[in-house]
Amino acid sequence: MSIEAVPNEPTNHSHDNGVDFAAPPLASSSIRFACNSGFSQNTRFCHAQFFPQPVFAHHVSTETVFPQSYRNRKRRERHQNRVREKAHLERERKRRMIWNQVCRENRLRENQAQEQELVPSNGPPTLDGHVRIGAINMEKSNPEKLEQLVRLASRRNWEIVVVSEVSPTSRHHRQPIQQCRHWKWEGWEMVHTGMVGVLLNPSWSAAWHAYRAPKHRSNTGRVLSVALPCDPSTDPLRRPSVWIVTAVWAPISTSTTEELDEFWDEVEHAASTTELAFSPSCALSSAISSNTLHMVAGDWNAQLYEDPAEPADVLGRYRPTARHQVDDYATCRVMALGRWVHADSHRPAIGNRHRGTWYSAIHRRYYEIDWMLLPRAQLQRLVSMTLRHTTDDLQTQHSAKEYVFRLAATQARHRGPRVPRPDLSILRGTSEAAAEARDTLTHRVAQACGPDTSFDDFRRVVAHQTLTVCGEMPRSCRKPWLRSPAASREIGDLNTECVCLRRTKRELQQALHDTPDDASTLSQLDACRQRHNDLKKQQRCLLRSLERDYWEQVLASHPTQAADSFRFYKTLRTLQTKGTYKAARQNPFAPDEWRDHFSNISSQPESLHADVENFITTLPVSDHVRQWSLTLDADITDKEINTAMQRLRAGAGGGDGIPPIVLKTLFQDPSLASLIRAYVRRLWSTPATEWKDQGLDGPGLQVPLWKQKEPFANMDKWRGVVLLWCIPRVLAKVLNHRGQQWFETTDLPLPESFGFRTGLGTDDALFMIRRLDEEISAWQSFGWNETTYEAGLMDLQKAYPTANKLPFWHLLFHHGVQAQGPFINALRGFHCCRDYCIKTGPDTSPASLSAPYRPARGFGEGDGTSPWAWNVLYSGMVRYSLAKRPASAARRGLACGIPWRWHESMDLCSSWTRKNDGRPSNQTCVEVTVFADDTTLHGSRQELHQSDEHGSAGMDVFAQAVADWGSTEHPDKREVHTYGTPSRVCLVGGGIDPGEAVNRSIQRGLKCWAKIRPALKNSRLSLQQKGKLLMTFLYSGLAYSCKTRATRQRDVLRMQAVMNTACRYLCRTRLPKMREQHVNHSDLRALLGIPTVQAAMDREQMRWLGHVCRMHPGLSTTYAKTFARGTIDVGAFQRQASAHGGRISADRKSLPDMWVQLCHKHGLDENHLDETARDRDNWKAILDRRFAQALFEDRQASHRHMDTLPNPGLEPWSRPGDRRGMSPTARERKSELQRQRRQAAKAQPKAKGAAVPMRRPAAAAKRQPRQVQRHHDKKVYYAGHNQRKVSAEDREAWEYVCDFPGCGLKFETSRALNIHKGKANKPGGTHSQL
Repeated sequence: MSIEAVPNEPTNHSHDNGVDFAAPPLASSSIRFACNSGFSQNTRFCHAQFFPQPVFAHHVSTETVFPQSYRNRKRRERHQNRVREKAHLERERKRRMIWNQVCRENRLRENQAQEQELVPSNGPPTLDGHVRIGAINMEKSNPEKLEQLVRLASRRNWEIVVVSEVSPTSRHHRQPIQQCRHWKWEGWEMVHTGMVGVLLNPSWSAAWHAYRAPKHRSNTGRVLSVALPCDPSTDPLRRPSVWIVTAVWAPISTSTTEELDEFWDEVEHAASTTELAFSPSCALSSAISSNTLHMVAGDWNAQLYEDPAEPADVLGRYRPTARHQVDDYATCRVMALGRWVHADSHRPAIGNRHRGTWYSAIHRRYYEIDWMLLPRAQLQRLVSMTLRHTTDDLQTQHSAKEYVFRLAATQARHRGPRVPRPDLSILRGTSEAAAEARDTLTHRVAQACGPDTSFDDFRRVVAHQTLTVCGEMPRSCRKPWLRSPAASREIGDLNTECVCLRRTKRELQQALHDTPDDASTLSQLDACRQRHNDLKKQQRCLLRSLERDYWEQVLASHPTQAADSFRFYKTLRTLQTKGTYKAARQNPFAPDEWRDHFSNISSQPESLHADVENFITTLPVSDHVRQWSLTLDADITDKEINTAMQRLRAGAGGGDGIPPIVLKTLFQDPSLASLIRAYVRRLWSTPATEWKDQGLDGPGLQVPLWKQKEPFANMDKWRGVVLLWCIPRVLAKVLNHRGQQWFETTDLPLPESFGFRTGLGTDDALFMIRRLDEEISAWQSFGWNETTYEAGLMDLQKAYPTANKLPFWHLLFHHGVQAQGPFINALRGFHCCRDYCIKTGPDTSPASLSAPYRPARGFGEGDGTSPWAWNVLYSGMVRYSLAKRPASAARRGLACGIPWRWHESMDLCSSWTRKNDGRPSNQTCVEVTVFADDTTLHGSRQELHQSDEHGSAGMDVFAQAVADWGSTEHPDKREVHTYGTPSRVCLVGGGIDPGEAVNRSIQRGLKCWAKIRPALKNSRLSLQQKGKLLMTFLYSGLAYSCKTRATRQRDVLRMQAVMNTACRYLCRTRLPKMREQHVNHSDLRALLGIPTVQAAMDREQMRWLGHVCRMHPGLSTTYAKTFARGTIDVGAFQRQASAHGGRISADRKSLPDMWVQLCHKHGLDENHLDETARDRDNWKAILDRRFAQALFEDRQASHRHMDTLPNPGLEPWSRPGDRRGMSPTARERKSELQRQRRQAAKAQPKAKGAAVPMRRPAAAAKRQPRQVQRHHDKKVYYAGHNQRKVSAEDREAWEYVCDFPGCGLKFETSRALNIHKGKANKPGGTHSQL
């Protein structure tokens, strides 16, 4: 298609999209316009959508008429192609430009819509008498930004906004103005100086103008003060109450010293409220006094601190790379304002600390800005403060801050003088200073106290001498190694000289500024700088050495870190000296509110149900128990008191002012020890109602502790822990020891109860329920599905505070305990005659304590006698419920519990052998598992959870029985676990399912690592010491309850990955760096001196195995051994074929199977486990040798530490003989089983006329895979996957041999060998039968 151009036709073609195409001037009218044949119709249609003009106009080619000759034809074609390509590229560029502009507008519109959705429509409401103030930096603002600021303030209910760096009248260069200017928009008003401003909402703007708008502007315009009425609705004709808002903006870091001095002089002038000259004068300015509420906020461009004692370290990691401002100078100027403080600093009245930061894109650091100054007397009016980083709607890098003030003057509660607390860390440790402090304290108290000293005088003397010797606990000391006098003397001289040099350097800089060409001043300044740098280097080295020595003593003073890990962790937190650590959330309620809450919980009166009383009277009591009950009232011996003092934990002290660590220190002196024993015996013999009158006891301090469960502000998620006086604590230890021994001799304790009993713990409870889950899962994997067994977990609501003590007293009296004896008298003193005070603060000042109250029921949480008393009460409660549950199930035609059969010997065998073992065994029925107040009921699904017309479900029967005893089941904490199926149900902190248990362990380990990681950052500890801390905290969380579960290898690798992350952090390396340096994690573990997770877990599991082997069966405290060797007792069992699921899943390996592998790994024969584990020393030696072997193997896997440890030479145990060799015990058991099967087959009569089973057709037989021939006397073998027939000679020549012990099959190819291993290693494969 071609079109002839008309002569003199316009050559410019303008399109609707604004793109013009200009054609070159025409030489003659014979120029032709030809459509480019290189573009298809589709292409032209697409172009037409963007450019409405005809398509051929876009493909214009200028063709000059030349003589038709072949020599220039190619040249003309190349020229036309270049023109077409150029036009096409230009066309594509313009189209992309238009499309990108459209996309950019759409993207901006979508982002703005998303930001509007994220911002709440309405901010939090403002209370009456309160004002909500915002502080923000506008960063070279303009009118559009100010409109956005108004919208932001409206959404967040900011009534007044302090704005820094504001210039709404200039878009580009800020012009200084000499007067304040006003900017109004939609009723909001901004008064500004070109530097700073104050934004008022419509109501405050109207109230301000009603008093003639008083304001004060500094000379530079960097300080602006506005006087406002406290109540916007006040009548202007009356004398109002006034408050002042001051906005500031400091000069930038490039400012001169004169500019800085001028600015801080203006701030100091604004801080003197009475000297401010507000114009115009009005009723507000005349009402200003020294007590007027005044706040100064804005962008200081500097880091401000209240305590400049350590100017080198006050900034921490927030100090920028390039000094943003003269920090020391700013600090000194702010400190000159005597009665002003930083409202963002930590204050007990506020309770927390917030930092205002902004991010510098240049230095990639966070700077501290926007601090607010407030008179110290007005600090009580600051209700709250919030740091808001989400200011994207203003397109600013700075943070916004929000303050809520109480405008009306309120009378704050008189807090009273702060009670000084002694620094008890001086007494801890094995250093010479700690020993000297303990000796000094003991000597001074012994001199001041005699044999006839009353307990009140003894308390006062001990409290005074402890405070004198140990010193007062500093409010915040993040460097405890600087507390000692020696360290203070060493570092004090350097600090003094550094301060002098800093002052000299500042004076020289000022002199050099006046005379820049003075060579002597310049040389003196260089020498001063050099000396200052040398002193700072000496200071850093001294601090490092002091810190290293201190922590070496701390670690040496904790030889048993696992036994007192909580106290050790509290000491470890003081390691964190760099940066900021996450402050704990403060108690949100007052002491009186907690008092009302706890008193309401225990306010219900106690009662005794008639059925419960009848049940208690029917309990059997032997004469031995009655005789033992009489010994409870015997006099307390010195041995009992000494044992109680040894078991006394060095925790928090009570209301008597004697911490437990001080009492343990004083007990080392013989004279003071006899005095303390006399106090304990006096308390034992005194009636409980007279303890308080004689000064031997006082109100217990009840401290609310959060259970780490959300929501934080819910009082039901808190627990009130009781702190007793020191002498009652010792007596409680004596009573608890006597009561525990008496409890174990009675018939009350249940074998299934594992809480608060000697030798039992969470591992026993988890071991029992996990073994049930493993065996039922194994039976189900073999094809058994007759009954669905489940576990129902229930919890009591506020078990200790709501305990009904009347059944407890009846149980004691029924078992022969004398009602009028001193034992019952002491118990009544602890649980019936004691008052409690709520303590919410760090000291015992009146502001931290509530009024005393006395609960009507319950046991005190934290009381030394409460665990034993609860075991007595709950054991009777469970026995009462177990008597009712079988009767209810019998009426419904059901059975309770899970049947279990077991053997006493620890003869380990496979799951298949345990299910087909016909030897005589012991039978039992598992109905319940108890740990403290956590109860787990076992049984079938129908019996536990399904009710019918004949009776209630087992869980409901148990809950009703518990209600008869005065307790209540928690309505929201009933859980169900179906045995043999994965679930997320956990018991005592550990998951029942192995996968869930590993997930919880990993989460627990990560939380522990998140807590200790900040403390270990930049610490001066050696790598070996860091490795010990890692094993103490991180591994303990990862390996929780690992000894009672069969952990898969994939889960071990997951836990090892967490440990490897911590190792890399402590060694300050990363994976790419390790690859470059050819270092692996074995090298890191060698540097830290720690083993692998697998080696440590193997050691714990073998310790547990030895503990189970040494248990004596038949005792109530060794019930866990029942589940070590046994399975569920569900009668005869026929295994299904593997094709129908009759095999054990690889994910559900049982604990006995893992024990067999561990025994082989430790070089032991599982058939002689009882004899080997009976000798504790020999068992420990075996475990130590295997642990050393694991360390050696880990070192061999490293690159740089291969020769650091010797080889212990431990070889894994294997069966003697060939692959079919058996131990004598296993061979005898196999023969016995074969004999029993033959006898059973002979005894079974054959039915007459029975159909003869037909043989399988040959066609079906061909479809079955041929079995591998294992006998060497045969001439034909089948090799691997292709089933090819070969001879014995050919098979012997094959080089691929299976390395499994006892197999030894040969294969022609590696693929055939891998296929054989994959099939034979599965559960039920050929390798499991060897």
